Amino acid sequence: MARRTAEEQAFRDTLKKLNLTWAYLDGPQFAEQVKAEDATFKALMTRIGLAR
Repeated sequence: MARRTAEEQAFRDTLKKLNLTWAYLDGPQFAEQVKAEDATFKALMTRIGLAR
């Protein structure tokens, strides 16, 4: 259902009005993306002294 909604033109038009970019990932792909972003932000926060 989420993928079907994400592919609807009305949804994409609303994103464009809000100046947002369309992106969709299935569960496993989304989990990998979150994992990668978590590592990136952890490294950044460690480098600037906000995390250990």
